[in-house]
Amino acid sequence: MGLIEYPMKSNRPLHTYAIMFIMVFSIANTTFAQGKSKTYSTTNSILQETTCQPQIAGQHLHVFYRELDQLKKSGQPTVTHACGAAVELTSDDQYHMLGCQAEGLTNYFALDRWSMVKIKGDGGVDVTGAPNSMLVEGANIAQSKVPTTGIQRFQIAIPAEGFISFDWRNIGGSNLFGIQVNETDIEWTDQNTNFFSNPLVAGDLLNVYIPIGQDLSNHLSNFQFLTNAMGVLVRKWTATDEQGSQDHFTQMVSVDKTSLAQVFFPASTHTTQKAAKATPNLTGFPVIDLDGNLGTTNDQYLLEEKDDVFDLSWTDELIQNKDGFFLQRTWTVEDWCSGSNLHRTQLIRLESGMQHLSVDQIDDATGLNLRVQPSSSSFSDSFEDAFSAPSF
Repeated sequence: MGLIEYPMKSNRPLHTYAIMFIMVFSIANTTFAQGKSKTYSTTNSILQETTCQPQIAGQHLHVFYRELDQLKKSGQPTVTHACGAAVELTSDDQYHMLGCQAEGLTNYFALDRWSMVKIKGDGGVDVTGAPNSMLVEGANIAQSKVPTTGIQRFQIAIPAEGFISFDWRNIGGSNLFGIQVNETDIEWTDQNTNFFSNPLVAGDLLNVYIPIGQDLSNHLSNFQFLTNAMGVLVRKWTATDEQGSQDHFTQMVSVDKTSLAQVFFPASTHTTQKAAKATPNLTGFPVIDLDGNLGTTNDQYLLEEKDDVFDLSWTDELIQNKDGFFLQRTWTVEDWCSGSNLHRTQLIRLESGMQHLSVDQIDDATGLNLRVQPSSSSFSDSFEDAFSAPSF
C-alpha cells in the first residue's frame, strides 16, 4: 500500500493570516480612493465604475420683454455632482433678434451659427467647430437616396415657439436635399418646392441635408422664422468642479412681445389745472395689460413715449363750446415691428374758467389753438359717454 501524504500544518496562528488579508484589502481601497475622477460601487456583487463629474440640467424659458432685467433672479439650471464635490456655475449670454427683424439667414439663423457634419465622406466628423453643436446620432438616411459624393447636415436649435418657412432651390442636376426636425424621418426632394414646418418649440433641432461641398444659402431662399417672440437670449451654462471637469447646457430664453390689442388708453377725465399743466403725468398714460382685464394691475406696464416695441405720441387741441373748455388729446401708438398704428381720443374737461379771455389770449396762455364747437352740439354729452365707457 502506498503512503498517503497529508499537508503539513502551519505553525503560524490564524490571526496572522487575518492581519495579512486586512492589509491587502486596505491597500486596494486606498488605491481606489486616490482616483481623481472615478469611484466604485458594488451592486449584486459586481464592481461598477461611476464617473466623478458635474451634471447640469435645465429648461428653456420665456420672459416678457419688460421683465428681461429680472431674468438673472430665476431660471438657473440644477447642478449636481456624482461625488459630491463643489461646483462653480457660470454663464455667457448672447441676444439675437427674431420675428420681423430677422428674415433670411441672419441674426440667430446666420450661417456661422449652424453646425455642419459630413454624414458620408469622412466618418461623420464635425468639420466646422461651430458653437452649440448638438449632433443627432443615427440619422437613418436611406443609402439609395444619398448622393454618391455624400451629404452634409446643417443643424440648428429652434430658439422659441414658432414655424419655419423657406423655399428649396435645386441648383442643377438631380442633387437630393432633405429636411428633418429632431429625429423624424427625413423628407427628401430634388425639386424646387416650399417647406412650412409643423409647430416648433424651443430646443427642437432643425436639420438640413445637402450634397457635400455645396453652400446652404444656395439651396434656401425666403427663409423665415415666424414667431411671436421678438428675440432670444442664448445662455450657455458651464458647471466646473474642483478637478476641472465640466458639463454644459445651452438655454433658450425667448423674449415675448405684446400686440396693439393689449394696449389700453386712459379714460376721459377732468382737472382743475390749466391746459398747459394737464400733461399725461396728471391725466394718465396708456398701459400694456397682458390679460385684458383692467381690474388686475399686477400685469400692467405703463407705456410712455417709446419702448422696445411701441412708439407713442400725442397731440392736444383746446375746444370750447357752450359747456366750457375741453382738452382733446389724440393718442397714436405705432408697432414699429408690423408698422401698424392705433389712434384713440381722450377728453379732458378743464374746470378752471377761461371765459373772460379772448381767443388770442387763450392761445397765448395755453400754447394751443382754440377750436370753437358749434353751439348746436353738446360736447358735454360726448364727454360723459366717453368718461363712463371703458377705453381700449
